[in-house]
Amino acid sequence: MTQTKTKTKTRKRRRISVAGVILVLGIAILMVPVIIFGYLLYDATLGTGTPLFGSRFTNDLDPKITSEQITTVETALDGLANVESATINLKSATVRITVDTADTLIDAAGVQGLTTQVYDSIIATLPIETYFTSDEVKKMYDLEISVYNLKDGKDEANYFYFILVKNANMETWKIQEVSKPLNPELAQELLDKLNAEETENQEG
Repeated sequence: MTQTKTKTKTRKRRRISVAGVILVLGIAILMVPVIIFGYLLYDATLGTGTPLFGSRFTNDLDPKITSEQITTVETALDGLANVESATINLKSATVRITVDTADTLIDAAGVQGLTTQVYDSIIATLPIETYFTSDEVKKMYDLEISVYNLKDGKDEANYFYFILVKNANMETWKIQEVSKPLNPELAQELLDKLNAEETENQEG
């Protein structure tokens, strides 16, 4: 009788110990992905705010535009007639040039003509085919030239603003007068409506 009870207890202990081992193994297996995820999350947290070094233009922008070339272009632009100030901003893969003309230049043809002169001055140092034209292998720079004659634009009748764009994927450049609406009738209609609403609000 005593032996039977002892055997029964031994079997129960074995069953409990086997169940315990299985439970521990199951928990351990489940904990592996949790630990890995936790480590990755911790590692990512440590890297927050750390700059990532590298370039998304690997093998592109070849040849690169140098600071010496930028200086040469700036000098050429400053030497153009009717240019009051000129700034060049080379950021990422875009060359942005902003030109403020002399206030005495108060006709659209003059401002537009100066815009093309700026373009010609740039490509004399930075040829379009070399620096502003992409091919099947590499991406090159985009070019944007903004030329305006009055800083505040208050004198709308004599205010002119032109933008010339040559993206690397474009076959040729395009120029647009952005100081005048493309659809004057629609612009005037919207302006009249806005003025009418303002008048009603003031009267009310």
